[in-house]
Amino acid sequence: MKWFYLTIIIIFALSIILMSCKADSGREGTGGSYDYSNPKAPKTITSQDITFFEYTFVTDALNQWYGRNIPYRRCTFSLVREEDGARCIGSGYNESDASFDFEFLAPLAALDDLQALVHEHNLAQVNGINKGAIAIPEEFLATRLKVRYASGETISASDNSGPILNGANDTDIYDFFMTLAQKFDSDFVLEPEEFWEPHKVLQGRLESEDGTKALVFDTKEVSIFEDGELIECVRYYVSRDQVLRSGIGKNFVLYRHFYWSDDALRGKRREGGSIKFIPKP
Repeated sequence: MKWFYLTIIIIFALSIILMSCKADSGREGTGGSYDYSNPKAPKTITSQDITFFEYTFVTDALNQWYGRNIPYRRCTFSLVREEDGARCIGSGYNESDASFDFEFLAPLAALDDLQALVHEHNLAQVNGINKGAIAIPEEFLATRLKVRYASGETISASDNSGPILNGANDTDIYDFFMTLAQKFDSDFVLEPEEFWEPHKVLQGRLESEDGTKALVFDTKEVSIFEDGELIECVRYYVSRDQVLRSGIGKNFVLYRHFYWSDDALRGKRREGGSIKFIPKP
């Protein structure tokens, strides 16, 4: 009889352990987390030809740490190669009424620009990530990235409990697709965003009112000219109403930074005073 009760106790204990393991290692449970990541997933992509790109993410980091005031908490963007162009689809929503939806056909060159962004931020480094918290509904998935190439190579990553890319990655991807929509979708109207104006102006060439000084913005670099001579070319980022240097150029004494004031970009000289720059077609 003693062995009978001992056997029952052992079976009961094993059942508890197995149930606990199942909850911790699979989606079927009601708590804990899972990690099905593939550490052997390639971290280098040789192809340059994107056929499909889709990214879903939340904007919390952009608003909290990158000086933005984006009214959409969650966004999804995709760009798909078609015969006549690149099909661009985007959506965003918040718990409030703030939302957007767009779909249009962009030039195929947009895929090349997107690949440059993927390469710059080395997005292949997150390939194979597949983790999160158990029992969170699919619609609350925090981040999901899928990229397919003509070569058959892919980048795939997801985490329903947090970000898989950093805020700088998310900021550039958000700005890329919003700028694309503004250029090629005549029906798209951007919801008011406090810090969006600098992002619209920081494209192409801006000149001082007397024409002796110029700024040429290209993706994340700005070339600074004086009297037609290139003075320096530095990387930049936007923080609230300022355009700040990511590094020190060869002639750092020229401008301390640029700032947004009275609907114009102004360069603040290190020795004092500022210069107003206006867009040139």
